[in-house]
Amino acid sequence: MPTLNVQTPTFGQIYNTFKESEDTLRFADGKGIYTSNKVSNSGIKATFGFKDDLNQRILKFREARDEIKNALNRVKPGLGDRVMIRLELDDQAQSQLIKKGIKGTDMEAINQTAGDIKREMEYEESVQTAIETVQQRSEDPENQRLATLAKTALEDQNLPRITSDKHINPKALSEFMSDNAEVVTSPSFYAKGSKAHSNVDNFSCALCIGVLDRIVGNEEISAQDIIDLKKGLNPPNQSFPENVDVSQDLVGPLTDDNQDEIMKLIFDRFMPESARYMINVSGNERKEVISVFENKESTTKDRLESLKTTYETAMKAMYFADTNVSAPLKDVENFRFGYTDVNLRRDLDKALDGE
Repeated sequence: MPTLNVQTPTFGQIYNTFKESEDTLRFADGKGIYTSNKVSNSGIKATFGFKDDLNQRILKFREARDEIKNALNRVKPGLGDRVMIRLELDDQAQSQLIKKGIKGTDMEAINQTAGDIKREMEYEESVQTAIETVQQRSEDPENQRLATLAKTALEDQNLPRITSDKHINPKALSEFMSDNAEVVTSPSFYAKGSKAHSNVDNFSCALCIGVLDRIVGNEEISAQDIIDLKKGLNPPNQSFPENVDVSQDLVGPLTDDNQDEIMKLIFDRFMPESARYMINVSGNERKEVISVFENKESTTKDRLESLKTTYETAMKAMYFADTNVSAPLKDVENFRFGYTDVNLRRDLDKALDGE
């Protein structure tokens, strides 16, 4: 008969030792966990109503059960207790123990139940960790500042205009991005898995076009324009190490030369096939803009028109959900950025919103 006489045995040792046995597990000091196919006197007496013998029999079953429970609790605190409750082997529901104890063949069900409950416990812990993380974020001054900026952006009149008939309104998007550049270039907005992260090419290009429009409208390049342009060319939370620099020497009155330099930076980053954040345009449209930028006879006006036409064509062709911008902003506003697992986010929202 299988026997396991080990101090503090692991659940794996118990499982592997007894999983094929059809006999009931018992425990005794000095003997450890064991099974027996003999009909004991206490079992016979218990059948005919001898209470002391019945209690002795249950005690052996319970002690074997406790060895299994404690082994599972060593795997994860509380795991064994929850397994016994679910299988009605706990002290509050002793019917199974009184009836037959735990047989070796029951170990498979215990093992499977333990696996299920362990995953449940790990999920519960992940939800609790997320709750604590959000609460910690809400106390951070920088997160609070970005949350305020996100709230302002969500009230921007251009936001509802960005999506038109399930496609992008290019002008509304570029104006929105440039007007809210600080928050829409934050790592929180571009949290991995977010809708912003999956639209990094469109959003970054839109920001750069918006900054370019602002520069052309003001006929001057400001220090803030350089900052915003650099952020648009180098979005956060990406796997590409190289950054594009934008010289502070460009600050000053707008000329053909410094405008051409800025437009070339935008073109290189978003439009050739080798572009790091290539926007989605057809082959012919891409050839057209490449031709304009490679042609030495092209004027600054030619390049500006071609750059903007390519951007607008790409944006209009995109199928675009109206939450692609608002959802990441709301996550920044309520400090819940980065949580994209559907079930985890559902339970996180329930816990924090008091539902």
